[in-house]
Amino acid sequence: MAATWFMWPQPAEPPPSPITAAVTRGDIESTAPASGVLEAASWVDVGAQVSGQLQVLHVKLGDVVAEGDLLAEVDDFIQRTRVESARASLEELETETESIEAGLGLARSQVARQERMMEAKATTEVEYDSAVVELTR
Repeated sequence: MAATWFMWPQPAEPPPSPITAAVTRGDIESTAPASGVLEAASWVDVGAQVSGQLQVLHVKLGDVVAEGDLLAEVDDFIQRTRVESARASLEELETETESIEAGLGLARSQVARQERMMEAKATTEVEYDSAVVELTR
């Protein structure tokens, strides 16, 4: 009888239920407690081409930056004022140059006129010399 029991088909056990969980999006974080010294891969000196009050900071501590990235903005009021002043000085010098060139042209024409008058004996040597002095001044 025992042999019959073993030969008799036994009901199959139901397969185990699968373990399920709802899918969510998140960061995977794996930590390992350890001690040591953290060293930067490289050190880079950072500087500004101008000085002034910091207006905007585009990065925060720990951000990774690349060469050419804008890190901060400095108030440009002083530089803009200097540029405006330099432009005004340039305009003033250009005006002065035009005036000097006009005076030079006048002095050249006066010397040429005095030379013609000297040839015609219609002026004095003093007048001619005065025109030459004015030209070389």
